[in-house]
Amino acid sequence: MRRRSLGIAVAAGCLGACAVAAAAGPAGTDPALTLIRADAAWEVTRGDPATRIAIVDTGIDYTHPHLQGRMVDGIDLGEGDDDPMDEIGHGTAVAGVVANVCPRCSLVVVKIFNQQGIGTPYAVLRRLAPLAIRWAVNDGARVINVSDGLPWTTGLLAAVDYARAHGAVVVAAAGNVDDFQAVYPAAYAPVVSVGAADPVTGARYPYSTFGPSLDVTAPGSVVTDWPGARYDTFEGTSAAAPVVSGALGLLFSLHPALTPAQAASLLSATSRDAGIPGTDDDYGSGIVDAAALVTGAAPSRPRAECSFPGHTTGSARPVVFVSSCAGSFDVYSMRRDGGDVRRLTTGSAVDRHPSLSPSGQRIAFLRGDFAQDDLYVMRSDGTGVHRLTRFEGGVESPAWSPNGGLIAFSAYERQGSQSKGSDIYTVRPDGTHLHRITRLGNATGPSWSPDGRKLVFSRVKYADLWLVRADGSSLRRLTRAPRNVGYTNPSWSPDGMRIAFVRRDDSTGDLFVVDADGSHVRRLVTDGDCRSPAWSPDGKRIFFSARLGGSPDLYSIGANGGGPRALLRSPASEVEVGTTMRPARP
Repeated sequence: MRRRSLGIAVAAGCLGACAVAAAAGPAGTDPALTLIRADAAWEVTRGDPATRIAIVDTGIDYTHPHLQGRMVDGIDLGEGDDDPMDEIGHGTAVAGVVANVCPRCSLVVVKIFNQQGIGTPYAVLRRLAPLAIRWAVNDGARVINVSDGLPWTTGLLAAVDYARAHGAVVVAAAGNVDDFQAVYPAAYAPVVSVGAADPVTGARYPYSTFGPSLDVTAPGSVVTDWPGARYDTFEGTSAAAPVVSGALGLLFSLHPALTPAQAASLLSATSRDAGIPGTDDDYGSGIVDAAALVTGAAPSRPRAECSFPGHTTGSARPVVFVSSCAGSFDVYSMRRDGGDVRRLTTGSAVDRHPSLSPSGQRIAFLRGDFAQDDLYVMRSDGTGVHRLTRFEGGVESPAWSPNGGLIAFSAYERQGSQSKGSDIYTVRPDGTHLHRITRLGNATGPSWSPDGRKLVFSRVKYADLWLVRADGSSLRRLTRAPRNVGYTNPSWSPDGMRIAFVRRDDSTGDLFVVDADGSHVRRLVTDGDCRSPAWSPDGKRIFFSARLGGSPDLYSIGANGGGPRALLRSPASEVEVGTTMRPARP
């Protein structure tokens, strides 16, 4: 049985493994503690009861044998009383991990989820989340652990700033969404955002959120407490975050005068490098090393630098892509063979989903901060940037019509960090004649047919492919997704005969091609965490990004299959191909 909440996974009920865990005790020989070198850290300190670590979660089972006497204060903000008893189990598991890593630190418990767990009303969480962090700060917590995704509000961000100003570090789970968009509050810069890694190999878990906002990585599978005096396995970035919170508890126990900024800097500086050399978007600064943290043994490392093929004067660059290289999301262009890569945008904004016009003269792309994105257009050399849309929520997946006269995209409404539905729109490249094509509340990722008469898109939580005429009529389903699998990123071939798409589950994505009438579905790439397919202008190959070698790189593959060919390798956490320039139609 697997328990999931707000992007968090808890594995329990596995009788054999749980029996061994219970026999070994809450810490035992858990490989998670071995990976962070907890034993060596405990030779220096096992924590100090004066150091308080707050758990903002579902409460805790304070009657659990491992947690008895650990909680020095607590509150149930939802019920408005002083009894944060955990009826769900998630908060107990988080508290158990903290207690495993910092055995003598004290726990402060702030319960904000009710008996229904993730069913707690969104509006209630919007109100309670900022209060929870402020309450923990005022109660003396030096570390505040948030292993949940919370609604994005200005109040939440103000509460994080309040914590930092009053000496507390907020540690949060980055999320289990296999994407570069961390959940809040982990996406907020002052928060220590934590990704998840295999406790045995140290390899990043495929589901773990990555990107420039990621600070460190920690074991994402830990033996911990569960209500009813049990010890079960707890998985996900929810489990990784309290490992880091416990390690910071050890640090503050030794050096209580440290500021939050100093503590976070030491955490990054002493983490054990993983992935590509240097700080990167898959692991942040690396895997937390509790022993190095309490002894200050490891030097800091610069972020891994980008390395792309050099310029070739006058060469055509009909492929556009986005890379998170060097900690920012920017648009690049390159030749079809992966050469002559040029960076077109720079700055602090997040640029995504580039789409090259049929003439190759303009690029449509998204610009924003994940919470608010809009559609922009620029010249293919990166100049002349101008904004086309202003949506309250944001936009996704721009695609040029074959004649370059329209840009199709999906737009959605948002409340806080929650999407309220998306539909397909078109707009002219000058920003005029905005037109809504669908009224479904769940349509995204449009791609034009070569004749400009139809659009293919994904529907129902990114599952199934659908067709619609450009005027919004004749809606019909093209494919049916298997259970628990979604379809994303459809891309119509230049000859109009086939559609490439990615079929994804929770952890990976395979590349497929289907005939334009919905028949003959063929898988081209397996187990590659594939994304954003785009046809070459001649229709003979498909460009896509994938993690075939562990890191996200650009590949191409023959339209009828064959071995993928690597085009571009970089230290980025995310590489996303945009639509390519198509040959002019007679």
